[in-house]
Amino acid sequence: MSDPLSTPDILHEEDGWRMRLARPADNARLCDLFREVDMSADLCLAEERDPDFFALHRAQSPQAYSVILEDSTQAGRPAFGCASILARDAWYGAEIRRVGYACDLRIEHGFRGARVFPTVIDKFMSFMQEHEGIDLMYSAVLSSNQRGRNALLNQHGKRAGQPVGQVMTPYHMTSIQFVGARMPSDPRVQRAEEADRAALVEFLAAQQKQRLFGYVVDDAWFQARLEQWPGMRLEDFFLLKNGDGRVLACAAPWDTAGHLRRSRVIKYQGKMQWLRLAYNAEARLRGFAKLPAPGDCFHFAYLTHLEVSNDQPALLDALLCGIYNALRDQPWHFMSLMVPMGSPLEAGLKRFRLQRIAMELLAFSNPRSSWHGRSLSTLRPGFEMALH
Repeated sequence: MSDPLSTPDILHEEDGWRMRLARPADNARLCDLFREVDMSADLCLAEERDPDFFALHRAQSPQAYSVILEDSTQAGRPAFGCASILARDAWYGAEIRRVGYACDLRIEHGFRGARVFPTVIDKFMSFMQEHEGIDLMYSAVLSSNQRGRNALLNQHGKRAGQPVGQVMTPYHMTSIQFVGARMPSDPRVQRAEEADRAALVEFLAAQQKQRLFGYVVDDAWFQARLEQWPGMRLEDFFLLKNGDGRVLACAAPWDTAGHLRRSRVIKYQGKMQWLRLAYNAEARLRGFAKLPAPGDCFHFAYLTHLEVSNDQPALLDALLCGIYNALRDQPWHFMSLMVPMGSPLEAGLKRFRLQRIAMELLAFSNPRSSWHGRSLSTLRPGFEMALH
C-alpha cells in the first residue's frame, strides 16, 4: 500500500477551491474546523480533537488519509472543510477484502448545496482506489441530519456522478445512564486476566469473521489495540464465560477524553435548559453525576469490542449489569454502545435508563467498483463506534 508521504499533495483543483492531502502541519487547522458549533441545537456541543487530530486515525489504521479543502480566492487559502478515509482489511464472507471507513466530514455553510461535495467524494474515493486498493467505503451519519443524508444518498442533478450510497445498518447510539442502584450481578462476568487472553482473542476473531466488514483479528491485532489505544489494558475487558472458560460475551469500556476526543458543552438552550434542571435535581437526591456545566465536558465510556454470542439478549443484559456495577461509583455520565435497529440485542437493554440517538451506516461505491449494485444491508456490521 502507498506511503501517504510519497503521494502528491493536490488531489483536485478548480476555480475557487482545491483539495489536498492533509499533513501533520495542518493539525491546528483541522482541530479548529472540528470546534465549530451548531448554535441552533438545544444542546450545543463542541467536538475537540486537540492536541492531535490524527491520533484517532492511528488508533484504527496505519493507512489513514485526510484531505483539507481550501478557498483559493482568499489570501492564505483558509480551510473550509475536511474529510478522512481509513483503509483496512475486512471480512466479506470467507474472503478478506480492502474497505475504507469515511469520517471527519466538515464543510462550511458557504460551500454546501452540492457546490463541492460531489467532486470531493468522487475524487477522494478514486484516489483511495488507486493508492489503497479499496473500492467501497462506509460512514456513520445522524438519521435526523436530512441535509447530510441527502448529500450522501442523492445522485441526481448536481450530485450526478458521485459514488452511489445505500443504507447498510440503521442503529441507535445508545447511552446507558448511571442513575440507579446496583444491578443484579452474574458471577460469570469478570475482568480479563492474562490467562484469558487466548480465549478472548479467539472469541473476537470468530465474532468479527461473522460480521460484514468485520476486523481481521489475531493476537498481533489485539496487541496493537493495547499499544495504540491510549489507556486500554487487558484488564479493562469484561468477559462473560461459561463453565469451561469459553468466552460468550465481552466488552471493554474506554474513555477517549484524555487523548483523542472530547464533547464539551457550550450552551444549554430550549428544552435542554429544563431537562438539565430536572436531571440535576434528581442527581442531587440520588447521588449520581450532574450534567456538565457550560464549558465542561461529558464524562463517558464507549463500550468497545462489544461482542455477544449469537446476539443473545440475556448475555448482553448480564454483561452490561456487571460493567454498570463496576463503573457506577465513578463520576461517569453514561456508557455508550451501538445497537442495530431490529437486533435481538435490543431486548437486553430493558432494565436500564437509556438515551438513544438514531444513526445509520451508509455504504458507497462507484461504477468502477466490484461492489457496485450489491445490497449491503446487515444487522451485524464491522464497526467500532468509539472510532467513528
